[in-house]
Amino acid sequence: SVGLKSQQDIQGFTEAANQLMVALPEMGNESARTLIKIATATGDLEKNNNDVRETLEKVDSTIIALRANSASAAGPITDFVSRVGAVGAQAGISIDQIAALGSTIDALGGRVEMSATALSRMIPAIKNNAFAVSKAIGVTPDTLRSLFDAGRGMEAILMIFQHIKDSGMDADSVEKMLGMGGMQEVMKELNQMGARAGIVFAGLSQNVDELRRQLGIASQAYEENMAIEREFQKMNETTAAKWQRLKNQFEEFFVGDTGQRWLGSIIDGLRKIVDLLTGKVTGAWHLLT
Repeated sequence: SVGLKSQQDIQGFTEAANQLMVALPEMGNESARTLIKIATATGDLEKNNNDVRETLEKVDSTIIALRANSASAAGPITDFVSRVGAVGAQAGISIDQIAALGSTIDALGGRVEMSATALSRMIPAIKNNAFAVSKAIGVTPDTLRSLFDAGRGMEAILMIFQHIKDSGMDADSVEKMLGMGGMQEVMKELNQMGARAGIVFAGLSQNVDELRRQLGIASQAYEENMAIEREFQKMNETTAAKWQRLKNQFEEFFVGDTGQRWLGSIIDGLRKIVDLLTGKVTGAWHLLT
């Protein structure tokens, strides 16, 4: 169910999952299984020649790099990707780009779940109404459609965000513009669900430069596939260093005069307890015999 079809897949998944648990302990034990399911749904596993370990490491590296270079957290990014990833893939938006979207929203203090609901409905609606939306943002009718057809869906979304920013639109103006693009019903449904598309789009549009920065971080991390290994090594070294310091402290304590006196007191106390217990047991035995 998570793309594990051979012994090599299982071994690769296990090794990558162990790395993830060390590098991102806050993600929990099921995070690796969740991420590989997402990567399967988005087609990333297939794009990486069905290499389970490489795919999982690339996704992990993307999340780690975004967390390290912004105010976002790994959990909300993963949650966002799980909600929007498959829909984004159908619109030509890659998993690292979806992660950057989620990271940007979380870093800006946005409501990740509400934003994911809005975007998971709006992205397909924009793709299906690409000609009308192109007209609404003042570009040639086939501009957005061409980008979606070429698998460059994120560029289409960025173009919309940039238009909103340049036009100085607020949430109401955004919804009016998108309504002209043929998405009145979708936005009405979202409003009833408490997930206003205008708020999400206006917020991301005002911070489109930050979104572009995070998209760059995510793309580089995914391709390099090194962040997970670096974080894993750092956490291992940190843990080893803590154990070494603890060991040194114990050795210094017990070798020193204070430690010797403390240990001697403990031994004397234990001896008295043993003598006391032995005496009581012996006395009780005499009573019984």
